[in-house]
Formats: sequence, C-alpha cells, structure tokens
Amino acid sequence: MHNACPLMFVLVPSHRCCILFGALVCSLLAAREDDKIENKHLSGNIWIVKPAGRNRGIGIEVLKGFKDVDNFIKKQNVSSQWVVQKYLEDPMLIHNCKFDIRQLILITPEKEVFMYENSYVRTSATEYSKDTMDRAVHLVNDYVQKHEDNYGKYEDANKLSFDEFREILKAHGKSFDDDIYPQMMEATRHVFRSAIDKLNPRRVDYCFELMGMDFMLDSSFKVWLIEVNTSPALFR
Repeated sequence: MHNACPLMFVLVPSHRCCILFGALVCSLLAAREDDKIENKHLSGNIWIVKPAGRNRGIGIEVLKGFKDVDNFIKKQNVSSQWVVQKYLEDPMLIHNCKFDIRQLILITPEKEVFMYENSYVRTSATEYSKDTMDRAVHLVNDYVQKHEDNYGKYEDANKLSFDEFREILKAHGKSFDDDIYPQMMEATRHVFRSAIDKLNPRRVDYCFELMGMDFMLDSSFKVWLIEVNTSPALFR
C-alpha cells in the first residue's frame, strides 16, 4: 500500500519512547524526502493523535508539530497506546468543509470480504482551516459534530449518500465509480490480505465481522485510507 496511507505509527508513552520520538519522526520524514515520495498534501506539520482501542473520536487530539505530540504523549499513562498519524492537510472539501467516506465492510465466516455499495459520506459543517486545531473543523465523527450549533447546516445529520457524492464529483469532472471507488477497493484488498487471518481469533463458528473503513480524498482526488474501525455505528 505504498503511499496509500498517511505516515503513521504506534507509540507507548514510556520515557525511552518519548525521548526517541522526535528523532523517529525526523528520520521518517527524511526517508520520505530521500525516496522522493514527497506529497504536497502531507507537507505541513499537523498531526492526529488517537488513543488505541477507542472510537467516535473520543480522546483524539489535533496537534501542530511533533514536539507538541511528544509533550502530549509524555503526559499519558505509561501503559496506554497511541496512534500518531500525519495529517492530510490539503483535502478535497465540500462547502469548504472537510469530509470523509465511511465504507461499511462485511467479512463472512469463509473470509470473503464485501464492500457495502450504499455506504455514506460524513461531513463537517465548520469551515476548514489549517490555522485552528478545533476538533469540529478536523474530525467528522458524529460524536464530535452533533454537539456543534451548525450540525446539519448543509446535509441532514452531516451525511451524504454515495449517489449525492457522485453528483458532487461529477461537478469536478470526476467519476466516483471510475476514479474513486477503484482506489478504495485496492486499499481494501491490501488491508484484508494482510489482516484476514487475525480476525476471529477465538475461531467462533459462523462468525461475521462488520467494519467501517474511513477514506479521505486530497485536492487532486487521490484516495487515502485513514483508519479501519470495528463495530461501526449504524445509527444517526
């Protein structure tokens, strides 16, 4: 999945890990430059920090600079785990607001993987800016958005159907089915080829898994896989 996901790694806030954190990020960014895989959409210095094993945007921090990330991690419980992810700073916008694509995935007991064709787009109703770390600007989770005064300003419950998203892309001269969905399918194939054998570790008979994969588009319509969620919400 070369260059299909933002730069990302997992940290445990031990003293040694925090000391090495700044050097680790510098080394990774230098490696990206040496390998000539620079990308203008990842060129700034905003980072997303997520607690492992949580959902609904709970505990997520948007931080400007990995020194802020380092300081934040140092204050956390030493037994906790955090996912640190490079922020996608030049996303495609709708109404000048950020959005992501929630793709529902079903995995059968036979390890077949199905992408639900009527999934949806989650939107923010707060205008996008890199100059603020306001969570309502950067996080489109319902848990975050539903507390905002402008919730539902543009779309009912800050949601778009895939058909509505198709029309938006058409206005940009792009096809969801020809330009966007194939990229999502390719990323999905890579994810489950690498992880399918780790699902259902207790080997429960007739076990189905439902997951939610979150994708973003940058301003050049490249698809980025942001994360994969277990037990995605199926309610408004």
